[in-house]
Amino acid sequence: MSRLRGTSRSRAVAGILGALVVGGLMGGVALTHHTEISLGASAGAVLGAILGRGVVMGTVGPATVFAVLFGLVGCMIGPGADDYGGVAGLIGAGVGASAGWFSFGFRWHDGEREGPPDQTGARKLSSKEPRRCD
Repeated sequence: MSRLRGTSRSRAVAGILGALVVGGLMGGVALTHHTEISLGASAGAVLGAILGRGVVMGTVGPATVFAVLFGLVGCMIGPGADDYGGVAGLIGAGVGASAGWFSFGFRWHDGEREGPPDQTGARKLSSKEPRRCD
C-alpha cells in the first residue's frame, strides 16, 4: 500500500506548524490549570510535531487532528465553567472527531475516500482500480 509522502520541506513545515499550534494550546491548558506552562508547551510541541508530520505522511486522519485540537480547547475553557474533571475535554474531542469526519470523511492511509458498500457489505475504494493486498 502506497502512502502519501511529502517532500522533506513539507514534512518539516508541517511539524513546525503543528508544534507551534498544539504547543500553544497545551501551554494555555497548563496556564488555566495553574501548572508548569513550559512543561505543557513542550509536551504539546512534541505532540503537534508528530500530528503535523503524520498528516503529511498520510498516517493521521483529519478526525484525529480535529479531536486533539477541539479536546485541547475544551480542556482550556473547562476550568472557567468549574469543570476540573476534564469532561469538557472529552466532549470537545468527540465534537472535533465528528467535525473532522463529517468535513473530510473517512480516508484510507493512501488518501483515497471510502466508496459505497458492494453486495457482500464490504466497502470498495472510489478509485477505478481495486486495491491489492499483496
